[in-house]
Amino acid sequence: MRPLGNRASVLAIVSGFLVFAPVLFSCSQGKPEIRAQAVQLLSVEAEGGGFVQRLSAFVFFDDPDGPADLGPLTVTHESTGMTWTVKPEELSVRLRGKERWVGSSQLAGPGNGPFPSGGYTLAVSDLAGNEGVGRFEIGAQSFPAAAPYRLDVAGGRWSISPRGPRTEFTRLWFVLLDSGLKPLQSWRVPAGASLSASGSTQVFTVISREVRYVQCLAENESGTAGVLLAPAELR
Repeated sequence: MRPLGNRASVLAIVSGFLVFAPVLFSCSQGKPEIRAQAVQLLSVEAEGGGFVQRLSAFVFFDDPDGPADLGPLTVTHESTGMTWTVKPEELSVRLRGKERWVGSSQLAGPGNGPFPSGGYTLAVSDLAGNEGVGRFEIGAQSFPAAAPYRLDVAGGRWSISPRGPRTEFTRLWFVLLDSGLKPLQSWRVPAGASLSASGSTQVFTVISREVRYVQCLAENESGTAGVLLAPAELR
């Protein structure tokens, strides 16, 4: 099976704020080698209201045959054999300096519901079928039923403030999106005891002249889970 999400903005989980865990593997000539992986469980605010759960999975890998020798990426739940497959043409590419990360932020759970807990295998293959393999765990994760923050953008200013009881999602990021909701860059909101912040939207246009929307991601302290708010248009 290959359940994939249908919100382009979910791709806004740019790899700049994911948790990067080094993974070591043996490597032979012509076989891809996963150098590191970034996995994050997300609660994504839907356009019609409510939230849907998504999994973001990216790998940084080396292939002696070059980056064009790229096959599918697969995620497999070990105890059930449930498998998600992302075709090469569906993979997103994130560049971090000289590092090339590939993956997807659109993986949806069974029936568009939560992902089952337990161990998962993450594999990337080349066109010949050789695989580099990693592993990660998904544990029980509670997400707030409503958006934990309010984001307002108007008059050349932005502001963000907590809504409801304090949650574990206290690390705040802005994702900068173009007119087609394609991610451009990310920016960490300066930490504050009150979790409220505001400023000029000029900070976004300095980072990228193409920015037209911004999206807030609230992460837990470990960075393994996050709440992604709906995009807000710069006005």
